[in-house]
Amino acid sequence: MRHFNYMIIFPTLYLLLIFSPVFAQTITGVSGTPSNGQNISITGSNFGNGPNVLLFDDFEGGVNGNPLATDLAPLGAWDSINSAAWTSYSNANAISGSLAARFDSYNYPPDNHPVIRVDAPTGFDSFYVSWWALIPTGDVIPGCGTPDGCNWKTIWIADNTGNVNDADITINSNGTRAWQIFGNDYPGVYSLYLKDPWNTNNDPSIGVAGVWHRFQFYIKGGATPETGYERVWLTTTTTRMMKNRAVATLTSADDTGKRRRFYVNGYVRNTPNSHPTFDDVYIAYGENAQARVEIGNASTYNGCGSLTMCTPTFWGTSSITCTLRQGNLTAGDAWVYVTDTAGNTSPGYRITIGGTMAPPGGLSTPAAFQLVQ
Repeated sequence: MRHFNYMIIFPTLYLLLIFSPVFAQTITGVSGTPSNGQNISITGSNFGNGPNVLLFDDFEGGVNGNPLATDLAPLGAWDSINSAAWTSYSNANAISGSLAARFDSYNYPPDNHPVIRVDAPTGFDSFYVSWWALIPTGDVIPGCGTPDGCNWKTIWIADNTGNVNDADITINSNGTRAWQIFGNDYPGVYSLYLKDPWNTNNDPSIGVAGVWHRFQFYIKGGATPETGYERVWLTTTTTRMMKNRAVATLTSADDTGKRRRFYVNGYVRNTPNSHPTFDDVYIAYGENAQARVEIGNASTYNGCGSLTMCTPTFWGTSSITCTLRQGNLTAGDAWVYVTDTAGNTSPGYRITIGGTMAPPGGLSTPAAFQLVQ
């Protein structure tokens, strides 16, 4: 008669239950045409409520060399452009397609640095923004080498009165190996650093030059750390960094609902040889802002070295229809992920990208990928 060692089996099952992932939502099917600009339908369960998507722009609607325009985004529209002559649709670098938004940081009109902005129709305390950003090879981060020092506010969120010092928050580069969450009206000017291992010499003259970074920035606003929350992901070809922190993201209850405006290339200092470049900008706001559909190049979400958006046109608890933005994904295997308002991400559902857009400088599945938390 065979005897089993239950003292071994039961602890093992217990550990499996503890460490097995629990998903709030599940994808059971995907139909449609999975290629750039086409709609796909996702079926499943527990998708929850969908986001208010304000804008998506891959900057493919422009003409190389022309100034940026407010009305050429495939989803939504920009409200205004500062110093338009210092902006352009550019084919010098792009993470998807052939064009990206390029800004010239040198000799722009005083107090009118080049920036493109969009306003939400109502005030909000929570938002989710994703974008790709690049300092081209051979360029410097804005401010580096000048008497005032390095200072590049990538995307800046504030109120819509023009007072960027009120309830403002941004992801900023100060030219070192760190990215900084910063706000002039942020409690204690709190900074959360994301160490950037690609600038191994910690040399501000090169900063992050030549490396595309995909930022994902989520804020749930609150006047105290118990009610506020921030989450940041930073992705390149070899590493995906993720930071989470419960922290006050509004200075007081008086700041509730004040945030209205998103600035892209939010602030630059007058700097020769500095051309910050942005691509695939996605902006959502409101309490469900974190809910989203993404397409990745790996079978686990945290293993994806490339993620791109699928912008929703319909969102129900058991079905979603969205427009696939192929980004830098090449034709072939890819995985669909649905994230709910609480930040829970479903297991990936495998699809085959049928498009042929192979972007210049696009990323491939990394051979050795590291997640840093």
